[in-house]
Amino acid sequence: PEGIVAISTNTLRILALEKLGAVFNQVAYNLEFTPRKFVVHPESGMMIIIETDHNAYTEDTKTQRKIQMAEEMKEAAGEDEQDLANEMAEAFLTENLPEATFGAPKAGAGMWASCIRLINPIDGRTIQVIN
Repeated sequence: PEGIVAISTNTLRILALEKLGAVFNQVAYNLEFTPRKFVVHPESGMMIIIETDHNAYTEDTKTQRKIQMAEEMKEAAGEDEQDLANEMAEAFLTENLPEATFGAPKAGAGMWASCIRLINPIDGRTIQVIN
């Protein structure tokens, strides 16, 4: 074999074995969820990866949830607080906190998020993602 593909947390690692006893060449690719299974397409050589996490939201669901929460902020405000509530809701919708720093919102027990990813293993480009 020319290499070994490994999965570690939310990272896909490809190890190229050039000479036994030599230092490995390692490349890591960031994924959205925990990789569970993968196959190499026999004709194209592309990697097909199934990723999924429990207690997680997809990007679409996160966006819908943010909009819902902003609407709830506006509805909960009294008549004299309406302008402030609109400003706060708008700031909430435009603010994008990095999940790597602040963590991802938890969806709750029984909720799953998943995707199927097609990756070119040569350069690490994601060709397509199906949520």
